[in-house]
Amino acid sequence: MPAPSTFFWVDGTYLGVVSVPIALLAFSLEFTNREKWLTKRRIAWLVLPQVITVLALWTDHYHHLFFGDVVRDPAVSNIFDGGIIFWGNVIYSYGMIAFALFLLLLAYIQSRGLYRQQLSAILVGALVPLATNVASVL
Repeated sequence: MPAPSTFFWVDGTYLGVVSVPIALLAFSLEFTNREKWLTKRRIAWLVLPQVITVLALWTDHYHHLFFGDVVRDPAVSNIFDGGIIFWGNVIYSYGMIAFALFLLLLAYIQSRGLYRQQLSAILVGALVPLATNVASVL
């Protein structure tokens, strides 16, 4: 059996990277009683760009659209530099996250009591890793 490529695990972690924005948006819609928006068709359209991103990552050695002209370093375990598909995915993902946080913030402003406390914890819990990620990407 052949050994996995040098980048196997780094590339595999990108499945989580593309899943988080969709999961946060779905959670936000459910938590703010907007679950009717989550139709199968809309979910498919939300997932499609993320699937394309992962496929572009895994096949980048053929087209160089994910990493662009950047040469991958086997010693680097992060992907913070890239081509048009990488940056398109960054914008798309941050857009979904921003919309999800907007829904949660709107619900926070309109709520009281325990529900507001829960929203505070969710917002802080989402903003801390988001701020770290933005700082890393920039």
